[in-house]
Amino acid sequence: MQTDQMRVARAAKALGARINDEVVILQVDRGTYLKLNSHASAIWDLLEEPTTLGQLCERLQERYAVAPETCRADVVEVLEQMRLESVVETGT
Repeated sequence: MQTDQMRVARAAKALGARINDEVVILQVDRGTYLKLNSHASAIWDLLEEPTTLGQLCERLQERYAVAPETCRADVVEVLEQMRLESVVETGT
């Protein structure tokens, strides 16, 4: 279960580049690419420095008009996809 204190960071072997309003990430160890839409790109941008799930959601709620529950559910889903692609790391 993800808590607001869960730490989230970009993986060391994940290199991102911005193309217009989207980000493309190369996962170096796997040699795979991941293309993020504008909302997932906003999450990636906020992960420039390691943060917590709670802080990430707070910053996104300030940027977008979204209910806290909706924001958290969407962020958790995106982070899980990023974790499965090995471009972010999560922990306590």
